[in-house]
Amino acid sequence: MTFVACRGDLYHAPGISNTLNFVENRSAMKKEVIAIQNLKCGGCVKSIVRLMEEFPEVSEVSVSLEDATVTFTVPDDQHTEKYSLALTNAGYPPEGTDNSAGMKAKSYVSCAIGRMS
Repeated sequence: MTFVACRGDLYHAPGISNTLNFVENRSAMKKEVIAIQNLKCGGCVKSIVRLMEEFPEVSEVSVSLEDATVTFTVPDDQHTEKYSLALTNAGYPPEGTDNSAGMKAKSYVSCAIGRMS
C-alpha cells in the first residue's frame, strides 16, 4: 500500500506497492516580508494579493499600506527572489532597488486593474 502526500494531504495509491512509502511534502513554513515601492491604495493591494496568490506555494498574503510591505508564508526551501521579481514586474520593486519612471507607470496600471476588479 502506498501513500503519497500531495500538498499536505494523504492519498492512497492502490496497486503501486505493498510497502508503505510515505512521501512527506509538508516542509517547514516561513513568513517572508518584502518592503516595496509605489504602493498607493487599495487597488494596489488587490493587485498584489492576486499576484502573490498565483504562486501555489504561497499562503497568508497580506499587504500593509502603512508600512509598504507584503507579508506571506512559503515553505522553507523557497527563495524570495522570484517573488521580488514578480512584484517588480508588476511595478512594485523592493525597497532599495531601481524605481524608474517605467516602474511607477507599471504600478499605476496594476493599481487601476485592482480598482476595477
